[in-house]
Amino acid sequence: MNLRSLRWLTLLGVLGLLGVVLKQDAFYALFGFSAFVVLFSSDERTEHNFGRAAGVAFVATLVGFTATFVWLGVMLRPEIRAISGLTAGDLAGVLALGLGIVYGVHLLSFALSWIYFELRGN
Repeated sequence: MNLRSLRWLTLLGVLGLLGVVLKQDAFYALFGFSAFVVLFSSDERTEHNFGRAAGVAFVATLVGFTATFVWLGVMLRPEIRAISGLTAGDLAGVLALGLGIVYGVHLLSFALSWIYFELRGN
């Protein structure tokens, strides 16, 4: 699969409008697929920069996932749960918050690194 075929993932970004219609905030996450709109008018340089930005985003996401699961592992320890009084629902909230932060880091690192590589001109 080449990079140009990923441009059709932009259509999933339109599904983010379901969040407005259905009043469900989770659908707003689909707006992240709008990042693929740049591939509709891409050349080799854009494809190269897109791949480099994806590499930076992969590393940032991997670090974020690692930090989230280490954080959750610490929160699951019996002595920490006894001191803080966390319930199972609170731990699910901690996991949801961590994964939401990772998603935000992923999108921001991808977008900012792609803009950096585009402005740098290489």
